[in-house]
Amino acid sequence: MQTTHKLFQHLDWANREILQALRHTEMRGKALTLFAHILLAERVWLTRLQGIDSSGLPIWADIDLIHCDELVEQNEQGFRAFLADLTLSNADRIATAKAQRSRTRSEMFWRMSRCMVSTIEDRSICCCGKMASSR
Repeated sequence: MQTTHKLFQHLDWANREILQALRHTEMRGKALTLFAHILLAERVWLTRLQGIDSSGLPIWADIDLIHCDELVEQNEQGFRAFLADLTLSNADRIATAKAQRSRTRSEMFWRMSRCMVSTIEDRSICCCGKMASSR
């Protein structure tokens, strides 16, 4: 569990570093779009981990840096609270989630919390790579 906590600390650090870098550049374009996607996807996954229906939450939206800043704070607080409650004994609990196959069609699927946490970390790393290459 310590590794998971450290990975989410790193995720929060990376989000804050990206936010800071975007504040100091005029050429945001695609980088801001991808960063917003990362933050919105993190929020969707957090909602799923909490057992709440995420089907109404966007994963792509045109949002500004102020909203990104708010999402960084909300996501960090949400994941911190989730991880504080996560123990080895309940790490494998089943969470209901909605998987968005497209913007118009969703289907229900089940994932263990541990798997979902890994997915969040993996997707964030992948999107950060795409953002870095978009400059």
